[in-house]
Amino acid sequence: IGDQQQARQQLNLPENVPLIGTAGGLTKMKGITDLFRAWEIIKQRDPQVHLVLAGPIEAQTPIPQGESVIYLGLLPHHQIVTLFQALDVGVLCIPDDAFGQYCFPQKAYEMLACDLPVVVANIGEMSYLFRDSPQVLFQTGNANDLASKIQQQLQSPQQQSIAVEDWATIIQRIEPMITALKF
Repeated sequence: IGDQQQARQQLNLPENVPLIGTAGGLTKMKGITDLFRAWEIIKQRDPQVHLVLAGPIEAQTPIPQGESVIYLGLLPHHQIVTLFQALDVGVLCIPDDAFGQYCFPQKAYEMLACDLPVVVANIGEMSYLFRDSPQVLFQTGNANDLASKIQQQLQSPQQQSIAVEDWATIIQRIEPMITALKF
């Protein structure tokens, strides 16, 4: 779980401003353009907010520029936890495609394990995982919806009490269904 101020110091992040962000593939294919478009709205509404990003980028989807955008580059995996501890709101962008519909919610579990308030694309497993928290689900392709949900989480953070399942638990749950299949 960790200490937010300590995490911010470790990553050399500003200590007294709201930080939103994510880690992972910062590419169009991973749905990051939703966050980039929402950022344009958020920075106008609240100039104190900073956007923190970590992960691989691509030339055709440039990250936002400006004093309030912090790109940490490619962090070692163990520092992703530190980033999640440093943020006020974690954002999970997922594309509305086959990947988005069926991807495993690993990053969601990582953010939840850090007690990080999140805003999540209303797609596939995320729709199911966060079904009891519609206030944190945003519609993909809707920058206004995402910006509003992020601001709502900044103003009145709501952590989700969702059990973080490990592989043993998941296998125990689905093994009976798999073994019941007749091939």
